[in-house]
Amino acid sequence: MLDLELVKKYKKEFDHLVNGGSIWFRYRIIEGSEGNVGMTVWYLSNGVDTEWEENTTDSWSRPYTDLQVVIADKYVEFRKAVYEGRVIQVDKALFYDEDFDGLDSDSSYWVDITTSNPIFGLQPHCYRIKPEEPKFKVGQWISNGNKTEQITEIKYGCWSTKTWTIHPTYKNIDKFSVVDAPKPKFEVGDWVTDTTHNKVGIFQESKVNGNKLVDFGDSYRESGDKVLELWKPTQGEFCVMYNTGTVSKFYTVVRYNYFSEIVERHYSEYGVQYTNVAPIEFLQTIKD
Repeated sequence: MLDLELVKKYKKEFDHLVNGGSIWFRYRIIEGSEGNVGMTVWYLSNGVDTEWEENTTDSWSRPYTDLQVVIADKYVEFRKAVYEGRVIQVDKALFYDEDFDGLDSDSSYWVDITTSNPIFGLQPHCYRIKPEEPKFKVGQWISNGNKTEQITEIKYGCWSTKTWTIHPTYKNIDKFSVVDAPKPKFEVGDWVTDTTHNKVGIFQESKVNGNKLVDFGDSYRESGDKVLELWKPTQGEFCVMYNTGTVSKFYTVVRYNYFSEIVERHYSEYGVQYTNVAPIEFLQTIKD
């Protein structure tokens, strides 16, 4: 028995089928049917022959919320896409001259069709299915929960990082997500300790090639070396302490005591407050 609500909803499509036209349709697999839930693939029918295992008349007996029908015309791919949740766009550059298809892509001005039931009145080349944004872009940092790397290029349809090559169809692609860029271990101007040689150097940008290196005076190290740690003063250590933001800058070599988070100041062994503290090696950088 025909579902009148269904026929009413798809009257245009139903009339098209009755008058000898063809339609595409799909339906929702009800829970318990073959153990699946979700929409089927699209099936083509002309009212007599159908790719579906059941006859077409039965499809019009289904609850109208479970059936989707589109006319098999020159706009069929756009009609399907609407039901699939895709956005249809119209090319405003061709809107007033739809028979002219010589414009290059740079001349096009694609805008979204916001209505949920678009009316296609122009030639098909005036429309397109809005391209999906790529999951990842060059320059982004991605993580799989265990490791974080930066996408350096897209080649042969795959995203490449230092150690990963990820294809869009990779079964575990959903485990990857875009994350914030890792904060650098050191900033230019930081004092760094080589824990294996007990040396202190300053993190700076090389004047030769722009690479960021730790300058120990007699040698250099890449900032990524695991033996490098940010220098932190220890109680009783001789340090250079000074204040910034004053007219005159005086440097004092004195034993370090502690840092107060309340006033955000460093204290010397004599209880004097300073805004800055640096290792003794800092004296080598002071210019007359």
